[in-house]
Amino acid sequence: MSKNQEKIEDLINATQDPVARAILLVLSNIDYALTKNTEATQSVIDTFAEHRKDFDLHRNEFRSHVAEEHSLISGIKAAWWAATTMGAAIIWLAGYIIVSQATQLEKDSGQIRVNTLRLGVIENKVGELERRQQFDEQLRTGGK
Repeated sequence: MSKNQEKIEDLINATQDPVARAILLVLSNIDYALTKNTEATQSVIDTFAEHRKDFDLHRNEFRSHVAEEHSLISGIKAAWWAATTMGAAIIWLAGYIIVSQATQLEKDSGQIRVNTLRLGVIENKVGELERRQQFDEQLRTGGK
């Protein structure tokens, strides 16, 4: 029982007036209700304070998590750019090699054509030389 409640009880016991007693009883009920309301409010305040601490802790953990994810995403972006750049460099290098090989193949094919023509000319000259030698041999031997 609160101090106010004790004082009101003392006043109720001391008075003989029924109207004053009724008012004091109502006042006692109001005091009791206010006391319980204050206790309930304090309980809500305490619970809210605990909830607030938990919420702050969760919010800080969430901020840390978001920072970690941002760091991870930045790393992934950097790796993606590196891989894309390397891929582009490899594609460019492969294209350069293919063009270079095609150019060299074309030069080699042209040289083979030139050498084939030269070989044909030499074979014709050798054949002509052999025919002359045979003809000269026949002339020397008298056609035998």
